[in-house]
Amino acid sequence: MKKFTAKEIKNLQNNLQLIRQAGGWSAEEFGEMIGVTKQTIRNLEKKTTEMSKIQYIAIRAVLDYEIADRPDDKVLATTVNLCLNSEDLSEQDKKKAQVFLEGASKTNLEDDVLAAGLISLVGSVTALTLMSMSSVNGTVKWLSKVLKDK
Repeated sequence: MKKFTAKEIKNLQNNLQLIRQAGGWSAEEFGEMIGVTKQTIRNLEKKTTEMSKIQYIAIRAVLDYEIADRPDDKVLATTVNLCLNSEDLSEQDKKKAQVFLEGASKTNLEDDVLAAGLISLVGSVTALTLMSMSSVNGTVKWLSKVLKDK
């Protein structure tokens, strides 16, 4: 396995709980979506078990599908891009985003406002990076890396 793939797998595992919360899924719901138990999701989020390449591919496929299926859900797309495409996301930024998302789920704010709020928590450099990315390009990049590795 190439280093970038191992790094990307670790990055997804490190951010899985935040991404799942941004999608509004319980551990059980998310597990059903990728074909594992809620305990497997919890173990991945708590880093009790290491994420496999198969789990990584399944999770990325589900996330890409959900982003495409929910084009108006800016919070999910922004969170996924933020977590998976920003190497500078600190633990403090993740905690801020998690608190923000938990509070945002109790409001009736528009997704654009929520996404802007999430981006503002992590700084303008990350925001500019995220705004220049497209989820389609992200999908092509990660999937082509995985396929080339085979």
